[in-house]
Amino acid sequence: MDQPKPSVSQSAPLPRTPTRSPFDPDKASASLGQEHVQRLSENLFKKLAQYTQGELIASSENYKLLEAMNHTTRERYADMSEMAQRLVKEMSKLQSTYADFTEYMKEIDDVSEQAANMEQICLELDDYTKYLEDKLKNANRART
Repeated sequence: MDQPKPSVSQSAPLPRTPTRSPFDPDKASASLGQEHVQRLSENLFKKLAQYTQGELIASSENYKLLEAMNHTTRERYADMSEMAQRLVKEMSKLQSTYADFTEYMKEIDDVSEQAANMEQICLELDDYTKYLEDKLKNANRART
């Protein structure tokens, strides 16, 4: 027959870990020599000073890089501003030239339209002269 499984509250107790005594700095320093502690402290302060100096140098280098980037960006924007001003001047010249050519284009269109009208009139005159020529030929035939 199946035995019931123990519930969480009925589980076996966890093994106990040995309890440690609280850290006593006097005992720890008594076991170490005074010179050893002094060397470790000096080493600690030297390394802390080196670390702090390294962080300051890295921050300083970052600021120098940002300054160089800002300078380059400022120069690029100045160049782009000059280019934009030149483009505005050139566009103004082009618009002026286009306005001047617009008048000439109107004149060309007018001349083209007049030429087309003259061509139409010439075709009508040609047809009329052919009509008169035929009429004259018919009149000469009738007389003879």
